[in-house]
Amino acid sequence: MPEIHGKIALANRRLERVMRADFDLTDRDNLHEFALSYLFFAAIFEGCWFYNGFTPIFALQRRGLMKGTAEQLQYIMRDEVLHCAFGIRTVRTLIAEENLQLDPAALTRLWEEAEAAEAAYAGYLLREPILGYSAAQHMGQFRVTGHCAALFSRLPSRGTIPPQFIREEAAVTRATTSINKWQRRSRQEWQTVFARFAESGLGVEPFCVREGLSESTFRRWRSALGDEAPPAVRPAAQQVPEPTGFVDAGTLKLGGTGRFELRLDLGDGVILHLSRG
Repeated sequence: MPEIHGKIALANRRLERVMRADFDLTDRDNLHEFALSYLFFAAIFEGCWFYNGFTPIFALQRRGLMKGTAEQLQYIMRDEVLHCAFGIRTVRTLIAEENLQLDPAALTRLWEEAEAAEAAYAGYLLREPILGYSAAQHMGQFRVTGHCAALFSRLPSRGTIPPQFIREEAAVTRATTSINKWQRRSRQEWQTVFARFAESGLGVEPFCVREGLSESTFRRWRSALGDEAPPAVRPAAQQVPEPTGFVDAGTLKLGGTGRFELRLDLGDGVILHLSRG
């Protein structure tokens, strides 16, 4: 099938060279190519193509059809979300640690090639709409998914999102960044998050949706650190101490009833509840 082979050929061309054992990552040009290739694999191959391949079934699920198949695909999609999130986070870390600047023209070509391959696939799969699901809707969903992957990557996206898909954006963003919500962060990392929040001009809820953050955790850390004084001049009394190691609380002595309850707040909304008696 030429339309599927076109995707395979594009993936091979984008990934084949960087997978060679003699690919030298100490060369800056090679490192730039590796970052683009990994971004392609994580954000497009895993994040857009795989996810968008499931949308025809999800569209039928919304009409009460193929619900069992759609449920199985949702489990698979969760796995792909983890792959996508891990890969994008790796590329972001590589860019920060190696002081890389990805070429905007190369990024544009990346998105355009991916969209062209997906359009050919949609044209083959949906020559005629299937129960109201059309090739135009499929491509609209692809652009939403790509836009959200680009937001998570903090890179420019390509294409215009059709108005009827705007409502889907927050849901797709939450799906592709759900792993980010439970990541443990140090005080310095939260200060970086609040600096991005200050620069974004967004409210708390839309910013947390964009970043994949737990809103309650965001507000708790914002209250603890304060959101006005910059980190360099914040008074020491307002600083949150680093987590301590093991603390010996001694022997627990029970009363006459022999019953006790223990609640430990482990952070990020996780509470350990122990009871006896």
